[in-house]
Amino acid sequence: TGRFGRTGVAARLVAVGVIGPCAAWFVVGSRAAREQAARLESGPGEMARQEAARLAGQVSLRLEALRQSESRRPFEEYLSGSELLPGDCAWELAERSPLAEGPADPLIWTHFQIDDLGLLTLPTLGDEAGLIGRERGADPVEALQVAILDELECASADHIAALHRSPDGSPRGAAPASGGVIAVQPFSWHTVSVKGQAALVAIREIGIPSIVLTQGFVVLSEDLSRLLHGSLYPATIKPGRPSSAHEAAVAIHGDSWTVAVDSSLAAAKAAGEARRVRGSFYATFSFGSLAALRAGCAVVLLVRRTDRLARERARFAAAAAHELRTPLAGMQLFSEMLADGTGDPSRAGEYARRIADEAQRMGRLVTNMLGLARLERGEPTVHP
Repeated sequence: TGRFGRTGVAARLVAVGVIGPCAAWFVVGSRAAREQAARLESGPGEMARQEAARLAGQVSLRLEALRQSESRRPFEEYLSGSELLPGDCAWELAERSPLAEGPADPLIWTHFQIDDLGLLTLPTLGDEAGLIGRERGADPVEALQVAILDELECASADHIAALHRSPDGSPRGAAPASGGVIAVQPFSWHTVSVKGQAALVAIREIGIPSIVLTQGFVVLSEDLSRLLHGSLYPATIKPGRPSSAHEAAVAIHGDSWTVAVDSSLAAAKAAGEARRVRGSFYATFSFGSLAALRAGCAVVLLVRRTDRLARERARFAAAAAHELRTPLAGMQLFSEMLADGTGDPSRAGEYARRIADEAQRMGRLVTNMLGLARLERGEPTVHP
């Protein structure tokens, strides 16, 4: 302590004991806060990716089950009314098609068929009824079917027919069958525009002697959106391939559709929570560090005050000793003069008086020191 003093040593010890732990706390705590904030911020994105994959798988299973079930459906159920099969198979429906009452699956908007001349028909609407409905629109049900037929013809008939035709106009895929054999191809998915929105159309080709028929059914995007009910975040389904991490491809046969999940609201909330976590750590660190620094400063000030008090006591002791030496020297001088008979004998009384005065002065000094000692012990005596 000789080189720096007790105050300097205390200041260095406090610096090591406060700044070191605070620095370690800041490094470890800030890293933990950043990691927790990063987990909070990445949580909605990861959940959105998982949710998009789950919904895409759910939609894929539903559409594949629908495609498989419709692929097993006999092709003649797609014929409208008592439609004749041309060519070598001069055969007409023996009974009404089950599809005449409308689609049994709520996901299907309508079934349709396109012949080799490009004529589009619905199994729910016969040729004669369709003509009457177009002219009169008397029956509301038939009027609705006619409207569906018109929508399909205007929006997608050419596109649907072109999907299975080569540039030269010849059919692509199935070829006209021969020998009375009917070739039925499986359904495949394609995207068309229906009612001003993208829709999924499943198409298969039927190879009949001398002709090729195109049969299919339509699934509207609004019906597909119902499959996304119960999602954790707002979700949409759209044609095309995934273009971001929050999108997942719907695995269907023939075309590409995507489920997109919007986690922006959850991400904004998570970002706010992450800011709160970081702010809470910095606030706690600032308060704790300030409190530790103030405690360290208080210790240094206490040591400094104690050191100053010790120096003041040393100075007081030196001053008190000096004050005591003066009367003691006077008393010693005059008492020796009286004892040895030196000096003027006629002034012996004066010498005794001087001894008494010096003794009284020493008494006052001792009394003051005793009073100071009582004050330090907390025993002041007050006489108002």
